[in-house]
Amino acid sequence: MLGERAGKTMQSKTVLTRPRCVGCAQPMRLIRKTLRFGRLPDLYTFECQACGETHIEEAAAPQTDE
Repeated sequence: MLGERAGKTMQSKTVLTRPRCVGCAQPMRLIRKTLRFGRLPDLYTFECQACGETHIEEAAAPQTDE
């Protein structure tokens, strides 16, 4: 499951840090990764299992070797 890999290096070499819920301060679980194309960043959707709060954030911009 995606939530189990949060905080570890994923295939794209992106290290995720699980945000804390603003309502109860518990670590949130990664529930969805939305892939983007071109220069748009991927989107990560996190959810708090305790209170149902959700948080969406952009992935770090990919590093290009120029």
